[in-house]
Amino acid sequence: MRKFLNCFIIAVQLSGLLCVWQPAIASASAKTSTNQPSQQGGISFSYSPAGNISYDQKTGTFSVIENGKTVLSNCYSKASVNGKFITSTAYKSIAYAKTLITDGFGKGVKHTFTLTGNNLPNMMQVFYTYPSHKGYFFVELYVEGKNLKTNYMEPIAGNMAAIPGDTRSVFVPFDNDTFISYDSKAFKAPLTNTSAEVGTVFDNSSRKGLVFGSVEHETWKTGVRTIAKKDSANTFEVWGGYTEEAVNRDKIAHGYISGNTVKSPKVFVGWFADWRKGMEEFGKANRIAEPPYIFNWTKPTPVGWNSWGVMQEKLNYDKAIKVADFFADSIPAFRNGNTAFIDLDSFWDNMISGGWEGDFGKLKSFADYCKSKGLQPGVYWAPFTDWGWKGGPDRKVLGSNYTYGETWTKVGDTYHDIDGARATDPTHPGTLQHIDYVIGKLKACGFKMIKIDFLGHAAAESSHFYDPKITTGMQAYKRGWNT
Repeated sequence: MRKFLNCFIIAVQLSGLLCVWQPAIASASAKTSTNQPSQQGGISFSYSPAGNISYDQKTGTFSVIENGKTVLSNCYSKASVNGKFITSTAYKSIAYAKTLITDGFGKGVKHTFTLTGNNLPNMMQVFYTYPSHKGYFFVELYVEGKNLKTNYMEPIAGNMAAIPGDTRSVFVPFDNDTFISYDSKAFKAPLTNTSAEVGTVFDNSSRKGLVFGSVEHETWKTGVRTIAKKDSANTFEVWGGYTEEAVNRDKIAHGYISGNTVKSPKVFVGWFADWRKGMEEFGKANRIAEPPYIFNWTKPTPVGWNSWGVMQEKLNYDKAIKVADFFADSIPAFRNGNTAFIDLDSFWDNMISGGWEGDFGKLKSFADYCKSKGLQPGVYWAPFTDWGWKGGPDRKVLGSNYTYGETWTKVGDTYHDIDGARATDPTHPGTLQHIDYVIGKLKACGFKMIKIDFLGHAAAESSHFYDPKITTGMQAYKRGWNT
């Protein structure tokens, strides 16, 4: 096993060992239609106590106004459908209807603009507002027709008003493998900054700024691009279908979705007096839109020790026991929820003899010893990776009758390799059976927490997945956990 210092981690306690965060769709309820579709004209509606959206039905564009000042203008929607781009500005007729809703965000209003004509598939721009208690809104895009296929849907793009001062645009990485990190870039022309899933432009002095991002991740990878221009208005784009090897690791285009109705990710948009609060609101909105898939963690945040900090590949049984003794005897106050976790990171397999089908007795002894000291034993694993891929494709995947070559994520004529590990297809039965096998071993040893690593490998776009119903990397990621 191999581990890098910076990696994508989920660590949670396990009643049956493994519990991971996984999105689930939040549905709206108590819908009541409040009016019939309107005729052509201008529509204005509030999304916060100080914010309004002004939609022009003649042009298919809209603006966002905050405290009487336009902060976003000439906004439109766009999608690539069956190989051709269509935009909201190209339609002949636009009707409007609104519906009262109650969902996880509270009581709000769903505003639907239905665009038809000019021999184009129907387009619907849908806004969700909660004007009495939220400082942001959501927008999503639908396209309806027959046998539609798309890998690019952009609910919102347009112009940004200048934000005076020390203006910044934050780069947010998709994961944190390869030591990639956040970056606050001076938002001065010429600059193009493309961020994964969420982006912001703000004044570093006053903290005022805009936050954009996706709150849905079960199908799409979302990009947020902000562009500072010298001789024209600054612009932004938020779209589903983002792939870029340097950011979200993909060497091929985003996978396609198809059907008679195709839908974009739901996008969060807000203007905030403090962009940092806006980012926190964005995080909370994600939690509401896609709650934990298995159960809500209600216990105190796990704290403790992880072997990768110093021991790394030198980890062994005697050293781990001494750490447990130190935590139990020397720092009994270092606890949260009356316990601390002693986590064996990569190279815990130093403690097993005879390979993965051999003797796990020392690991069980370690877990038992931790619990006898009032501590919780933890361990580490990267379930969607093959670290031994250089050994060839014919190696057996433990717990299955498949070979690793059969499980490798296919990317054209090659595979998805990053940080020394090769990705395995999260939809392949060999991968899923291997997960059951390893988790069963760790449960039998008595571990109570697992640190899950290198999850970006599970989200890789593939030329084709084992499960033909899966067509995008994020769908594959969900399938890998939903076993």
